[in-house]
Amino acid sequence: MNDSLFKIFRSAEWQAFQNTGVFRGSPHDIRDGFIHMCARHQLASTLTKHFSDVENIVLARFDPDQLDGLKWEIARGAESFPHIYGQLVTRACQNHLTLQHDQNGVFDIGAEFLETL
Repeated sequence: MNDSLFKIFRSAEWQAFQNTGVFRGSPHDIRDGFIHMCARHQLASTLTKHFSDVENIVLARFDPDQLDGLKWEIARGAESFPHIYGQLVTRACQNHLTLQHDQNGVFDIGAEFLETL
């Protein structure tokens, strides 16, 4: 299997995904025409840039072999990011972690979760 990919969900998005089994994208994703994902090394910068004002999130890990419509495209900082041209399904989700800001306003992913990556 390839390295895992990650989707950062707002709490309501995650709940809807769990209820329906399908995620077609956040308003930001829908506007851009694809679902924004990130690789492990892109997590910290993505959390800081796009989620610093969100109190609680769910970080979900996906098997890229189970993702239809996956394309790597140049984005922020001329770096290649994974984008999904389609939808996410719950069977592709390997695990997830609910995160809250720490006392410094930073998300702590946690060593136990990172060890499973």
